Amino acid sequence: MTSISFGDNNRGFQVGHNCGSFHAEINLPQGKTNNPTKIKTRLTNSRCPSERPETPPNPLSTVPFAHDPDFVCRITLLQSIHEKGSNPGSRIALVGLGGVGKSQLSIEYSYQIRSESPEIWALWVHVSNKARFEQSFRDIADQLKIPSRQDPKANIFKLVESWLRDEYRGKCICILDNVDDDKFLCSLPTAEKGVSITEPPNASTKPLLENIPRCRNGSVIITTRSREVALKIVKHKNLLEVNPMLRSEALELLQKTFDQPEESQESQHLVEELEFMPLSIAQAAGFIRNRAPRYSLSQYLRLSEE
Repeated sequence: MTSISFGDNNRGFQVGHNCGSFHAEINLPQGKTNNPTKIKTRLTNSRCPSERPETPPNPLSTVPFAHDPDFVCRITLLQSIHEKGSNPGSRIALVGLGGVGKSQLSIEYSYQIRSESPEIWALWVHVSNKARFEQSFRDIADQLKIPSRQDPKANIFKLVESWLRDEYRGKCICILDNVDDDKFLCSLPTAEKGVSITEPPNASTKPLLENIPRCRNGSVIITTRSREVALKIVKHKNLLEVNPMLRSEALELLQKTFDQPEESQESQHLVEELEFMPLSIAQAAGFIRNRAPRYSLSQYLRLSEE
């Protein structure tokens, strides 16, 4: 009900928009029918109906990086990721030195797989520390519009885990990036020694890694510098070593990033000096390009040799 009227003798009495029920008592004093009517009112339910449920999104990607147009296809590694990732419930580890291209391979794979199958969800989790892990779960819950995620008493880990376990949502790949320290990820949450505390309602009660369930509709890719950490999470046969680029790949990356159309002795010298590491090559090429024409490849090499 949005309005109410009591006739001509009650001019001026109005009720605007009312979300709850409205109760009115009309008392007409005996023998004084010409007197203004006395009204007693009582609101019995002033709370408006709950907000409309959010419309669940279509399959999407939470990968926080744009597709790299200069990506150099490392065909053997990408083929291995595709082959192993096609197995239901697969867990793959990309292991290698920092800057060797593990994260870039994962990003490229996520774009390729969604290009081939747009119905696949691609979820990205930063795992460099506990705070970033939890924030990634909150970001995922927001983008997936998981109900109850804004409840301060909700356990965000359980909410995302339940979503991941629901096979009716379709296939999902979950990328855990920078899994270099497995202590907070694989250990039970514990209070500080000698301190007795009551856990908050949204605290995790099991190892954080277990919030990424093993289920047939979900595949997991981790990137790590530690072979030891990788083998705690995946089987040996699903561990992929990521080594520096081949010479041809390194030169192609330099040409793309530096906008250098042809190979030269200087470019070959540079990729050798940088030990064919993709991150170092991209950074060096970007440094030179941003200072051109005042700065050249030969100048960079001279300075690096000094």
